[in-house]
Amino acid sequence: MGTEKRKKPKNRYARSSKLSEYRFLKVLKGFAMDKTAKDLAEETGVSEKSIRSTYRGFRNKLIEAAIYNRDAFGGAGFYLLRKGKLDEQGKRFLQGVAESKIFTDHVERHAPRLHSPEDLQGLIFEVVIRVFCNVDMDEGTLIDYPEETKKAVLELRDMGQWIKENMQTEGFLDKYGHVVERFRKVAADMKLLLEKEELLAMQTKSRAHRFPWELFYNDLRRYLLKHPL
Repeated sequence: MGTEKRKKPKNRYARSSKLSEYRFLKVLKGFAMDKTAKDLAEETGVSEKSIRSTYRGFRNKLIEAAIYNRDAFGGAGFYLLRKGKLDEQGKRFLQGVAESKIFTDHVERHAPRLHSPEDLQGLIFEVVIRVFCNVDMDEGTLIDYPEETKKAVLELRDMGQWIKENMQTEGFLDKYGHVVERFRKVAADMKLLLEKEELLAMQTKSRAHRFPWELFYNDLRRYLLKHPL
């Protein structure tokens, strides 16, 4: 008996989708180009309901893709995530985008049907990814601090090490308690300062990416090829 050939999946990017791979990639391209479901339905012949559902799937995959490759989407994962989760810096960035006109305009234009808080978070993250894809930054832009900032960070690190080494010494807190409290406040302020420096670097050293939708499309397509819907 001859060995039967294994059939290739109908759609490598979404194995449970009824869309052919060709049409699926058309929808992915439309999503990357920020086209509304209505406009894309008219262009592709795919139903608006199917496009909205697929868009929701894309949004859910964006967070995974940014975790999987922190350099993808203009380095969004590098800036927003720590150990696979949104850190405080990432949360503040998302909050800033959620309160921006960019996000309001996006919601008004697409009128997405949100069914849960996760859907809203996915929508916010989508807009954040688009922000990162729209800037082209030189390597190291986000961590290229001024020399005085680097010096202050080193001094603060040395102070923290000294406190750690002497914390258990008898009478240390009675004598240096005010120093410890001051250190904690300065450390917190320094963290916010570094974030502001990074955001400033994004604004002053970045430039508009020439092909933002292509960056968005290719990075998400590559991820879906390995981790399909």
